[in-house]
Amino acid sequence: MSAPQFNPSSEIRRRPGTVGLIVALLASFVLGWLPGVGAQTFQATAFTGDLGRAWTVLTYPLASPGDGGALFFVLLLALWLWFVAGSVEDEDGTKGLLLFFGAFTVLGALFVWVGVLLTSSPVLLAGPSIPVAALTVLWATRRPDAPVMLMGVFPLAARWVAVIAVAMLVFGLGTGNPLIGVLAGLTCGVAWWAARQRLSFRRSVVVPGGGRGPGSKSREEFDSYMNRVKEREREREERERLRRLFEGSLKDEDPPRD
Repeated sequence: MSAPQFNPSSEIRRRPGTVGLIVALLASFVLGWLPGVGAQTFQATAFTGDLGRAWTVLTYPLASPGDGGALFFVLLLALWLWFVAGSVEDEDGTKGLLLFFGAFTVLGALFVWVGVLLTSSPVLLAGPSIPVAALTVLWATRRPDAPVMLMGVFPLAARWVAVIAVAMLVFGLGTGNPLIGVLAGLTCGVAWWAARQRLSFRRSVVVPGGGRGPGSKSREEFDSYMNRVKEREREREERERLRRLFEGSLKDEDPPRD
């Protein structure tokens, strides 16, 4: 039985925004790990609640403290970005993904800044936890019942994966100052609202009789869009089916033991 043909280069070319985010994340980790340069880069990119350093509301996801022991978790995060951000990019395009990521990044910093004003507490915001959690909520709201194998063992619906992501964000950033964590979690609330609005818009663009809805899109345009989304889903399912067949064929070809 011939092995199924996978084309990683084609997948990478199809998701340039996702690949760019992953490369930036890994590069910032390596840069933060380097002596001297890492400390300077971290100080320049981390958000400390000072809007006078306005660029940091957008750069803090790339602020890495240089902890080499966190490499495993950074790789897991990169894998999760490929799965979630890649799905968002498949549906909304590269510009849509980067717009979402940038908007959630800035919004998260502003929510945290409000917490700093309310509590008069110092803050150090570094790493992509806020935009990644928001993207996870956005993705899960669109497909709440999609199965996800947590750690490759525990099957969970996408909605529960989103709940876990939000809980990790709130408790992680809220350590020592719960209000900061709660306010950061509001970014995920905005992501949920945005996803719900998008779903409502998709339903409203088609009216009975094939006319035009409030979004001035024709039924044909809407059907064409949905067909493209369904086609991508079928392609992913087919790749997964071929992978399983290939793994099964390897097991069948194992020589019998005496």
